[in-house]
Amino acid sequence: LAEVLADSVSLIVPVSRRDIAQALNRLKIAPLLRGYRGQPGADPDAVIDAVMAIQSYVIAMHGRVSEVEVNPLLALPDRAVAVDALIRIGDLE
Repeated sequence: LAEVLADSVSLIVPVSRRDIAQALNRLKIAPLLRGYRGQPGADPDAVIDAVMAIQSYVIAMHGRVSEVEVNPLLALPDRAVAVDALIRIGDLE
């Protein structure tokens, strides 16, 4: 869906939980994430937790990670699951 709608947000580490929440709200699919036509929305805290976990890895690997892409991240009513991720490792220092 992200590719079809050209709907993505890039964040530069470090970010706060608030930064992530604001980025999610800028997405075209934000109304779907909140729930639509009686369907439950995604768990925003789970999505934020997933992004924060990725950020923790990037920070722990300081100077070695050149790029991270998670696609897709399934945002479900009770959890968020990174189905596929690309992490480019390279000495940046």
